[in-house]
Amino acid sequence: MKLGTSGYNGKDVKKTAVLHTNDPANPKFTLTISGHVEKFVDLKPKYVRLTGYSGTLITVPVTIVPTAKYPFRIIDVTSRSGTFIKYTLTERKPDEGNGYTLLIENLKKEKGRYSDLLTLTTDSQIQPKITVRVYGNIMEPK
Repeated sequence: MKLGTSGYNGKDVKKTAVLHTNDPANPKFTLTISGHVEKFVDLKPKYVRLTGYSGTLITVPVTIVPTAKYPFRIIDVTSRSGTFIKYTLTERKPDEGNGYTLLIENLKKEKGRYSDLLTLTTDSQIQPKITVRVYGNIMEPK
């Protein structure tokens, strides 16, 4: 069993690979691995695109909702670079459902592209880290 945030959540997965060996009796064989991937978290969107014009406010909210079977709390958020983004994590109100909202804001002032990676540290023994990829594309105003 694997837990994840990928597109395989809640599905049976089967992957095969052909292995080449230096054994003359068995020069190659096929290895098949299969299993069920269970959803650990609902992460929407799965990655963030901060696209817009310099001088404008560009933000994207990310909702993070633990599945009922694997509850967790987020205890820290860190950025690989943090140069061009600002982020704020808030716990959702009861009428919004359980979980968190991670608001990501562009800080880049000039034209250009960038990427970053946010790591959410959880209190879960099963999946102690969740990652959120961030891509920025800032354009000059028309």
